[in-house]
Amino acid sequence: MVGASTSASTKTRSSPVPASLGTLCRLMVGPVKKRILVKPKMVFEDKKVFCLCEPKYVLQADRRSCKELNPCKSGNGGCQQKCHYKNKRVTCGCKTGFELQPDGRSCREVDPCSVENGGCEQLCYKSTGASVRCDCLPGYILKKDRKTCKEYNPCAHKNGGCDHICHPHEGISVCTCRENYVLEADGTTCKKVDPCLHDNGGCDHICRSESGEATCECHPLYSLGGDGRTCQKVNPCLQDNGGCDHICRSEDGVVTCECHPQHTLDVDGKSCKKIDPCSVENGGCGQICRADGDVASCECREGYALKADGRTCKKVDPCSMGNGGCEQICLSSDVSVVCGCREGYALQKDRTTCRRVDPCSVQNGGCKHVCTRIYDSAQCSCHPGYALMRDLKSCKDVDECEENVPCDHICRNTPGSYECSCKTGYELGADKATCYRIVEELISYCVKGNGGCDQKCQEGDTGPICSCFQGYRLQRDGKTCQDVDECKKNNGGCDHVCTNTPGSYACSCLEGFFLLDDQRKCDVKEDDSDFGPVRGDLPEVEYAANREKMIRKKLHGTALGDDHTPSKDKDSKGSCRSGFFGGSCSYSCGDCKNRGVCKPDKSGCICKPGYTGGRYGKDCKGRCRCKGEEVCDHVTGTCFCPYGSKDGAGRCRKGCPKGTYGQECDRKCPKSCPTGYCHGLHGFCLCPPGRTGCEEGTYGEGCEGRCSCSKCDPVTGTCLLCPAGRRGTHCRETCPLGWFGERCSGRCNCLNAGQCAPDTGKCKCPAGYAGKHCEQACPKGSYGTNCSERCDCGDHPCHPANGTCLCPPGFTGQRCHLGCPAKRFGPHCAFRCRCRHGALCDPLSGRCSCPAQWTGAACTVRRSESS
Repeated sequence: MVGASTSASTKTRSSPVPASLGTLCRLMVGPVKKRILVKPKMVFEDKKVFCLCEPKYVLQADRRSCKELNPCKSGNGGCQQKCHYKNKRVTCGCKTGFELQPDGRSCREVDPCSVENGGCEQLCYKSTGASVRCDCLPGYILKKDRKTCKEYNPCAHKNGGCDHICHPHEGISVCTCRENYVLEADGTTCKKVDPCLHDNGGCDHICRSESGEATCECHPLYSLGGDGRTCQKVNPCLQDNGGCDHICRSEDGVVTCECHPQHTLDVDGKSCKKIDPCSVENGGCGQICRADGDVASCECREGYALKADGRTCKKVDPCSMGNGGCEQICLSSDVSVVCGCREGYALQKDRTTCRRVDPCSVQNGGCKHVCTRIYDSAQCSCHPGYALMRDLKSCKDVDECEENVPCDHICRNTPGSYECSCKTGYELGADKATCYRIVEELISYCVKGNGGCDQKCQEGDTGPICSCFQGYRLQRDGKTCQDVDECKKNNGGCDHVCTNTPGSYACSCLEGFFLLDDQRKCDVKEDDSDFGPVRGDLPEVEYAANREKMIRKKLHGTALGDDHTPSKDKDSKGSCRSGFFGGSCSYSCGDCKNRGVCKPDKSGCICKPGYTGGRYGKDCKGRCRCKGEEVCDHVTGTCFCPYGSKDGAGRCRKGCPKGTYGQECDRKCPKSCPTGYCHGLHGFCLCPPGRTGCEEGTYGEGCEGRCSCSKCDPVTGTCLLCPAGRRGTHCRETCPLGWFGERCSGRCNCLNAGQCAPDTGKCKCPAGYAGKHCEQACPKGSYGTNCSERCDCGDHPCHPANGTCLCPPGFTGQRCHLGCPAKRFGPHCAFRCRCRHGALCDPLSGRCSCPAQWTGAACTVRRSESS
């Protein structure tokens, strides 16, 4: 303690404390009476007073007073949790939820639920610290005091979720159902039991469950008894007359309908309709019969007029009536009218009116180059560099080099023009005629005059390298290109005619044939005259037999013909002799069948309507493929059985001959039947498949098929009209490359590898080109698809396709902003300098700046040697 040391080492002598200083030290703690007993010890040393305190006391800041020391403030008096100091004695305690251990200092946590169940009535759970959470047994819930419990009924709230009956069990609801109900899988819903499942609900025939009750019904031709369960047989004619229009007869529950006199039963076997006066002998009419009530009225087909008897028809010349509808010339045949026009006029799309023709619109008026219409006549002229020949139509090239052409050195004639060039060591001036001497030939050979190449030029190490476009061949001079005649090798792959064109070729077919989609092969055009008259009942066999004759006929007299020997029925010129016709001149007028008559010039048969020699469709251009007893529909070409069905072997069933019906085939079919055949028993018309009124967009038997296009064949479903850009039997194929439009009949007209849309034919240009036909290269400053991108090359041009900057000689970099590094020169600094001995290289031309002692193009010659 400061100032209180009594160590002998100080060698100081303590002196008695003067009595006058005895009151300086005092005890500040404890009762007053103890202050007398326990006094501070006073030491007087070196004329100074020092106060000392007894054990368990501490000297205060005034250095005179003593205060009693509390052990709980030092190490918590040795206690783990709470420390109490009283009467100079330390007592330890614990926090709530803990208890003091036998050592009097340590504390241990106790379970609050172990003491009187934590105050809970039923279940006690220890919570945080010494707190507890009370709970209840099943079937009970806590009261508001959160300690005691009361009984709980789950059925008291919304019937426990049950449809019918709720039973409480240990605090949960158990559902049951009333009588005639069954509990569903969810355990709460009740469903009425179907009464029809037990003994059919007591019904004789049909049991239906409605709202849990059984309702009985009876089968057709039965009625429900008075008990609502039994069924009794009834007469079907008593109910709505059995569905019959007139008379109903019932036998064994089967209804048979009959009609009153002057009426006939309709196809449905129930309806009755008045007998059509035209159905008997066509009403006495020669051609068309129309019913006007009970009276038959006769009419005639186009080209015929009614005679005085009002029934028969006579043929009239259609051109005698209003010129047949033609504006200028009318030509009539046995079956139709053909309109024509005078010279200088052309027939319009309506096939009746005529319009004056621009003479230049037909084969360019016969002109080789330019056709000009002057007063309805064609006047020809030529392109610059060409002269009109004596026929006033053809043009020939003018050789300008034979005239006084201002070429300094060399003149080369070109089609329609000429070109000037210079001798070695000279270059052509801006006027394309004057030649100027050049000091030194530059390395960039293709920059001027395309390097002398006719078509393509490529930079080489020693000069330009020329090449040609596809369809051309480089000549021996290594510069000019000559067109390759593809037709000389295998006829260009063409079936018939191969025509060479500049850089390409085209295939065509002989007369009577047409070019297929591959633009190489040819197929024969079929028409009625190729097949001759009907010769039997198997038109598909006739077609196969006649096709070879037809092809030989079409090829006869051509380079592709395989037989040039005239038949015995041909004359010396190869034509059929009088009275014979057909592909091999094997038919004569005696071969015309089915009331067909011979043409006036005896060159073929004129068939009656409906007889076309195994053909069908518009203009009878389709070929029938029916077999055996099958009949070909003259509209669609569909094959069908005349009696409506086939046997197990797939053959048509036999029946009455065409036009008759009945048990003895002694009754006549209605003349209005389109096929001529009718039902063998009832006499109603038999229609071909798909001819029964299918709605648009459907086809086939029962009209159950769905067309895959806007309009399809009602029998087969084959598409008759595909959307633009599509083709095929179901319009699933896209037009082949190079074709577009309806039926893919339009040829694309896109240039520079452009592709056209298959539906509209609109050209999609490749990058670097634009225009309706991709004919325009991107202008300076633009590039990309449709030239829509802007170049980022400053004042320099860019590649029209990808936008890459095209640097001029002496520059490189992405934007051509960098100069050439050492030893490089030219466009994009692509060329390596050939300068030697430390000579500088010009970044534009590659020209060497030699040191003083060297000279030559590459500074390889010493000046001393050259001198």
